[in-house]
Amino acid sequence: AVRAVAMTRASNLTHATMERVMSQNFDAKGNEAGGSALDFNGVDDWVDVGAVHDDIQTISFWIQADAVDGTRNVIDLNGADYISIVGGEVTAVGITSPTYYINAVAGEQTITTGTWYHVAVTTANPIDADDVDIGRVVTASGSDDDYFDGKIDEVRLWDDVRTADEIKASYNRSLSDPYEEANLKLYLRMNNETGTVAFDHSSSMAHGTINGATYTSGSISWTSNSNLGNDG
Repeated sequence: AVRAVAMTRASNLTHATMERVMSQNFDAKGNEAGGSALDFNGVDDWVDVGAVHDDIQTISFWIQADAVDGTRNVIDLNGADYISIVGGEVTAVGITSPTYYINAVAGEQTITTGTWYHVAVTTANPIDADDVDIGRVVTASGSDDDYFDGKIDEVRLWDDVRTADEIKASYNRSLSDPYEEANLKLYLRMNNETGTVAFDHSSSMAHGTINGATYTSGSISWTSNSNLGNDG
């Protein structure tokens, strides 16, 4: 029985290692290739991620909106808790006492079109992210028509409340070893540049299925003195 358990664990480790490799493109030097984002048309584009984790307390992503009129849904966690852009304001629906950050500045919610913004929302009340969609919201009454119009990049879900210092330290850089980030439960880098899978680089491996959205080279780029950067 002990041998069987050991073999199962070894098999799982091998599978996880293969998933890491298969979920990335590499350049000639062995570095992960790409610097893309996903572009959503605001009509019917979305990414189906599904079940992720049941204790999410921080949601973050980069967006560049092509439209901010009315309601534009960015990320849905379960049909009741989601983040939208409403009249140019980042709005958390169903999320208890949210704290908003725009480009690591607490209390900011306003965005405009044509500019990249990093958005983070934290809550002390854990959220069950059991049916995650990117770019749309599916409520109990059915699919919502208020799809996001623009680009989305670097989606991260954490099962802890990230502090202001933690958000500031990581919002404009990619995570070098996401598998070692114990509290990171979803990490969609949007860098694969081709295909219909948005690969999750966290240990959850909750890969998303892309429906209509397309990869674009117009991603964020990390720099030392800017909000925008090279790795989405």
